[in-house]
Amino acid sequence: MFYYIKIAFRSLRNNRVYSVINVSGLVIGIVAATFIFLWVHNERSYDAFRPHAHRIYRITNTWNVNGSNPWTLESSPYMLAMAARHQIPEIQNLAFMSLSSEDGITVKNETFYVFRNLVYVTPEWFGMFGYKLIDGSFEPFAGNPFSVILTRSEAKKYFGDERAVGQIVNIRDHNYIVQAVVHDNPSNSIFQFGIMVPMDAYLNDPRQKENAEKWGNYDQIVFIKLQNNTDTQQICRKINELYQAQGSNTEANLVALPDIHFETGINSMYFAHGNSRMVSVFAILGLFILFTACINYVNLTTARSNMRAKETGIKKMIGARRFTLFSGFVVETFLVSLVSVIISIGFIWLLSPMFYNLTGCEIPIFTSSVTWLILGLTLLIVTILSGIYPAWMLSAFNPLKSIKGITVINIKAGSLRRGLIVFQFALSTVLLFSVLIIYQQMTYITKMDLGYNRDQVVSVETPYRKLFSQHGNNAQSTMQNVRNEVAALPGISGAALSDAGIMNIGNSRSIEGNAGWDGHHEEIPGWLKIISINSDYPELLGLKLADGRWFEEENPADRTNFILNETAVRELKIDEPVVGKRFTLSGNSGTIVGVVKDFHYESLHEKIGPLVMCNAPNYMLNFKVEAGKTAQALKEVKQVWSSFLPNTTFEYKFLDDTFNKLYQSDIRTSQLLLVFCVFTVFIAVMGLFGLSTFTIERRNKEIGIRKVLGASISVILQLITREFILLVAFAFVIAVPVSWWAMNKWLNDFAYHINITAWMFLAAAVLIILTALIAIGSQAIKAATANPVKAIKSE
Repeated sequence: MFYYIKIAFRSLRNNRVYSVINVSGLVIGIVAATFIFLWVHNERSYDAFRPHAHRIYRITNTWNVNGSNPWTLESSPYMLAMAARHQIPEIQNLAFMSLSSEDGITVKNETFYVFRNLVYVTPEWFGMFGYKLIDGSFEPFAGNPFSVILTRSEAKKYFGDERAVGQIVNIRDHNYIVQAVVHDNPSNSIFQFGIMVPMDAYLNDPRQKENAEKWGNYDQIVFIKLQNNTDTQQICRKINELYQAQGSNTEANLVALPDIHFETGINSMYFAHGNSRMVSVFAILGLFILFTACINYVNLTTARSNMRAKETGIKKMIGARRFTLFSGFVVETFLVSLVSVIISIGFIWLLSPMFYNLTGCEIPIFTSSVTWLILGLTLLIVTILSGIYPAWMLSAFNPLKSIKGITVINIKAGSLRRGLIVFQFALSTVLLFSVLIIYQQMTYITKMDLGYNRDQVVSVETPYRKLFSQHGNNAQSTMQNVRNEVAALPGISGAALSDAGIMNIGNSRSIEGNAGWDGHHEEIPGWLKIISINSDYPELLGLKLADGRWFEEENPADRTNFILNETAVRELKIDEPVVGKRFTLSGNSGTIVGVVKDFHYESLHEKIGPLVMCNAPNYMLNFKVEAGKTAQALKEVKQVWSSFLPNTTFEYKFLDDTFNKLYQSDIRTSQLLLVFCVFTVFIAVMGLFGLSTFTIERRNKEIGIRKVLGASISVILQLITREFILLVAFAFVIAVPVSWWAMNKWLNDFAYHINITAWMFLAAAVLIILTALIAIGSQAIKAATANPVKAIKSE
């Protein structure tokens, strides 16, 4: 073995240029593939680390609107959870959480906005999902409804370095004792809330308990842990029997805990979800990048096989067996791979902060066994892919022919090498074209007319329970006063009130049974989104009317009137004239006073749906800051806020940030793809550079003789570059249909998207060919301008 290692190091040292190219290509490939596989593993392992995760399921419920419009919810009735717990023996454990409407938590006289960060859970929750204690105990949580458990980050937020356990927090005017602090859930968990309150506290309110005990209220997210080897279909049948006993046509289904992250078709999702298709694409991309790095090694090794032919021939003549030679070449490949992996570890450490920023997930790279498993498997895969074929080919040389100097490279080896070059550049072209399309789509999204102006618009969430506790029946007039004072501040160009953000409208109603209008004569399936605004809101955001008028602040009748968007008028089939018709929503009757032009209140992945605007009480403050005056304006708005809502945190969001969050997954995808596209192209270029360098060395005398016979520099350049450029062009021809198909599928996920045009393919082709020419050109020009006398000298 030591002999193999010594010979391998000698070979690498004597061929420094090619060794550097091989190692550099493998390092880039290993680093890129490791990061990709870490991200893929993180996405695929959501909550898989929970104890017995494969036996934990969430109940999903589907029911029909008008018999033709299925609506699937991730929530279930409280009564179903109670019945299933006692009537289905196959359920080993059951825990559920309530989607809390609490918006504020008061700590030491300061109120923090906590909507969707505070949940009510049953005591079984912590055992089922394996929460780990930092301080305190879970036991009091089950016996005292006025208990609360915080994650470490929440405890740090409210109490700093003080011990949180035993401290008092106030929720809905009730004092709660912090009983325990637990570790934060990792980034690959769907549970990202930080404040957990007992379900008994939720049911302590008689009104909420009354609502919970109705089978028609889907307010709980129910998880069940099944006995070993339980048939999930049988459990679904038993749950459906419970529904049928109540006269409900709801159909239940079970979703395994690790599968929730990638589920689709859920209406009104609480948990954030990932894109399974893109994760699979990146997994394949990681393998391809690793493969392209191995291609460089195979190509350079087979191309240089003639130079090692005499070495192999002499070894065979003095008795070396083929297996011995084969083993030697494999050891050489293993050493190159090992050196590459060691160098890669350093680059992974250096680039890990960038990786965290790109992916948004915190993966413990070097403390994770997954990292070392990936690196170990990568070492094995690279050694096999890069070493087996070259070692087999080199060890198979005919000793007599190789010693005589007869060429040993057959046609198949040359064809394989050309095929691998085509594969490298076809993959590079597909990635480059994909990046161009994604960039164009993201540009289209950011510059598209959404139907409103989001620039410099800021929204402030109001803990309305705190507002009511401080101002009682004057809560609405208080918010109006806040709005008036904010609007009068220098640096503020407008202010308005609403009940939700324009891109976060959570209120919805089914059309059937909730909406009615003049001329309504048929049931229409579907759902209405509902937002409440005041009269200043349209001007603040630049909304446009298609017909009628906006709400008028001084007009009391507008408290019950409605404004519909164009899609609502069209889908509800409201006859002209629309303005002036009676409209009823959830029992409240009024008049349609206007029709607003359609605007995008959801991401461009979704089509614009029917929307109803009303003029109910509003508690969200919205204002527009003049450019260049942001810091001072926010400071002054905070002062106004504190004067009306003392001891309440001033938490604001720019509408632009909310907009970008809608496309966070797409933006990350484009950024990751761009980085790995650069890696792939660079690996391919390095391989082309190495092959062109070797080709020029091998044809050095031929080039010298041609120059002596009168060949011009342009002819020499054409001679050297023609074959490579033809291979790159052929790769482009292969890549075009693949790229077109893949990106069309990606664009179809958007309801509004760009069209793929010929110039995008042309731009990708020009970039790839220019890159290839740069890789070959420096060596080609050097050879074409060299002194031919030196080239044709005899050794």
